[in-house]
Amino acid sequence: MDPFIRSLLQSLAEALGALQPRAGVSIGLWQGGAGSRLVVEGARAGTLTALARLPVLKDPLSGQDDGGDEDDEGDGVTRIGEGWWLLHCALRDHGGTPLGLARVVFPAEPTPDLLARARALADHSAVILEQYALHHELQQSFNGLFLVYEAGYLLNMSRTAGEVCERVVTTLTRTFHFTHCAVMLARDGMAVPVAHAGLDPAWAATYRLPVEQTLGTRVLREGAAAQFYDAADLDASALPVLDGGLPPRSVLCTPLTTRAGSLGSLEIYRTVAEPFDDDDVFVVTVLAVGMAAALENARLYETLREREERLTDYAARLVTSQEEERRRISRDVHDGLGQMIVSAFQYLQAHEFSLPPEHPREAFRHGMRIVEECITETRRVMSDLRPSTLDDFGLVVALQQQLDTMAEEAGWQATFRVEGAGLGRLPPAVEMTVFRVVQEALNNARKHAETPSVRVTLSQQDGRVAVEVRDWGRGFAAALSSIRPRQGKNLGLMGMRERVALLGGDVTMDSTPMEGTTVRITLPIADE
Repeated sequence: MDPFIRSLLQSLAEALGALQPRAGVSIGLWQGGAGSRLVVEGARAGTLTALARLPVLKDPLSGQDDGGDEDDEGDGVTRIGEGWWLLHCALRDHGGTPLGLARVVFPAEPTPDLLARARALADHSAVILEQYALHHELQQSFNGLFLVYEAGYLLNMSRTAGEVCERVVTTLTRTFHFTHCAVMLARDGMAVPVAHAGLDPAWAATYRLPVEQTLGTRVLREGAAAQFYDAADLDASALPVLDGGLPPRSVLCTPLTTRAGSLGSLEIYRTVAEPFDDDDVFVVTVLAVGMAAALENARLYETLREREERLTDYAARLVTSQEEERRRISRDVHDGLGQMIVSAFQYLQAHEFSLPPEHPREAFRHGMRIVEECITETRRVMSDLRPSTLDDFGLVVALQQQLDTMAEEAGWQATFRVEGAGLGRLPPAVEMTVFRVVQEALNNARKHAETPSVRVTLSQQDGRVAVEVRDWGRGFAAALSSIRPRQGKNLGLMGMRERVALLGGDVTMDSTPMEGTTVRITLPIADE
């Protein structure tokens, strides 16, 4: 019995016992269903002599009676012996339903005033009992709603359908104390228990039945929860096997539906044929609604993840294909056009001194200088397409050479620093990505920064390589995260970020107007 109720009954018993000296009081509450209700005593007060004269209450199961003429649920005074009187005082709610019974043994016949005071005490206690019961019911409903909210929050954190189903079963068993339950999902027209508790493992592992033969199809057709505890309903449907080989005697079945269609059903089982109360139906229904939404979100998330993986794989293949194409073009230029230009230059050099004296040598030498510039430009184009230094000597030498070349062209004061010992060769994809990003950052600085100096810093620590490109130019106000390509602009910055992201890295950019820009790249070092 609830401690508060026991304390209230004890206070009422002591107050009734104080109405007359040597009185004895026993108070109890009605419990059980119709036809089998019994008074469970909750408090006693008064003298032992009076309490010993309390008759045995009527027991509906055995037919025993105390011999009195009064109804145990009613009010009245009965003489129970020489000089002793028994008062029956019912505790009723505002609708007249009996809540409990107070029995008082008086050593003398009670006066009307004493009976009125006893009735007033009983009525006041009944009001408190009723209010407490309503408060307790409201608190239980609130707790159920809170638990459903918490379960919904956990479901929304689930990323896969398997996680959603397992969390629902865990919530039903640990929080709501349903020992037998299952999540039945429809797959290719068959009902499959994807998550369950309290079911026979062998049955759950092999169970596959058409959805039309299960109870789930009935609630899916109606679109609302339903409970089944009639033997005829249960025998007409395919039912699971519970632990110990027992069949379910009552089933609460709730549909799992979304805007996209029906997913299956959430089912609760009991081994006794009794209905589920309204709170159980409400809690399971609300949980099923949240579960259906979480399953749909998990499906959408899985679809999105698969698409992102395909896009990432496509982008990686595109970058690899682009680098291979650049390598091929660079090799073709070197083996074809480059060799032809070099041969032409060497031919002109060999025949310079065989020219007749009257031939204008200045025009001839001007032509040789143009051919020599073509050789230089061809080498630059080949280096931009695929720097041979990167393949032959690694990232450090390639970055140093790239910085020196661009510093000479732009008139910068350039600084290159390598921090940390043991920075050797990195995986080819990492080296190429770092080189291309640094190349793009230096190109941006040359085109837009108007900076007098540039610094490139390369470091390696905790399995990651980091590079920083710093200039002291004009700067700008936008952060890299807010940069979006528009009208053909900012494509280099976006490509920088996307290329690094393909290898699981990060790009950050800090820039302040008239103070310069810093680009930082970090990449995990992992073999391909």
